[in-house]
Amino acid sequence: MEKTVGEIAQRQFWSVAPDDTVEAIAQEMVARHRTWTPVLEGGTLMGVVSAWDLLHMRASGLAGDTPAWRACTYKPLTVPPETPVSEAARLMRQAHVHHLLVMTLDRKIVGIVSPLDLLVEQAGPPVD
Repeated sequence: MEKTVGEIAQRQFWSVAPDDTVEAIAQEMVARHRTWTPVLEGGTLMGVVSAWDLLHMRASGLAGDTPAWRACTYKPLTVPPETPVSEAARLMRQAHVHHLLVMTLDRKIVGIVSPLDLLVEQAGPPVD
């Protein structure tokens, strides 16, 4: 039986608040080697900020003290925990996204799935 995204999702993840500045987020992305992070308000998803969003902000001439809520992508692609891994891979490929938020019906994030998570699942257990 195929695993679900709820079974393979990364449960611990870094997130930012709506009022965090894009400059602080960019510095933290570099320090954490990340290109993307959810924007949460009281534990509920508001959007995501990606390196692309930050690049767009810089190109638009907006200052580094711009808050995350002004820079984030609203309505990112999300899936429920029971989504099969193969469906998650198809959705990511079709939408050209590099991460999926795994969310409950009440919009609480339970994890994040990356392409590496999908590769690890596809590869199976390590061979001794």
